[in-house]
Amino acid sequence: MEIKEQPTRDERTKLGSIERRKQEKLELRERILHAATELLASQDYEQFSLRQVAERIGYTPTTIYLYYKDKAELLHAVLDEGFTKFEQQMHAAEASSDEPVTCLINLGQAYLNFGLTQPIYYRVMFMQRSDYMLHPLPGEIAPRIAVLTGLATSIQHAIAVGAMRPGDSEIYASLLWSMMHGIVSLAITMPQMMPPERAQAVAQEMMVMTIQGLRPLPKPMPDDGRSFLQPATERDRSCLQPSPASSTTAAGPSSWPPSCSWC
Repeated sequence: MEIKEQPTRDERTKLGSIERRKQEKLELRERILHAATELLASQDYEQFSLRQVAERIGYTPTTIYLYYKDKAELLHAVLDEGFTKFEQQMHAAEASSDEPVTCLINLGQAYLNFGLTQPIYYRVMFMQRSDYMLHPLPGEIAPRIAVLTGLATSIQHAIAVGAMRPGDSEIYASLLWSMMHGIVSLAITMPQMMPPERAQAVAQEMMVMTIQGLRPLPKPMPDDGRSFLQPATERDRSCLQPSPASSTTAAGPSSWPPSCSWC
């Protein structure tokens, strides 16, 4: 039986020193990320700088550059934590129901909740540095924005089962995303005019009108050219009332998802 030689005292000391340096680097990296997150919470990206991060943790700017080549790279590292939360919420909503319209509503709720509860991340990801969402995570191919493909997938399913009228699923997805992004952006930039509870109410009404507008036509358009869109019925509105099991978020009671046999 072969007996392995035990490391000498000098070798053990060297190995211990290497492990210590690795741990110190990891801890300093965490301190840099934490300081950057705090700074982004108190100011816009445009005013953010690596010098500010260095001053906050008591190091020179040169030290920060050993870990991140510029503020954009540091910003991406900070936002990856927020993106992970966003991705998890969207994937959970996408897998929440086999019924496509309910799934769409849950996706909208997840998007809204993220924007209202994580305004720092949302502002930079979708409003100040949209290039972040157009690039992939390290080691991946698809851009981060691909997480929103669940919208188009659910719409395709809804069209296939007859819950929505035939159309371009990507256009429908862009329509829903644009409206939800507008609500979240207003809630972040004008909280006095669009507080969380109003944002929830507006989002609910938006989904009522959108689902009504995209549902299959009950009859051909009249020959006189009048609009086939009729005012929302009580059934339409009841579809989007919160179920007893609706969740509560940091932004307030959830307005969705619905519990409706029609949807």
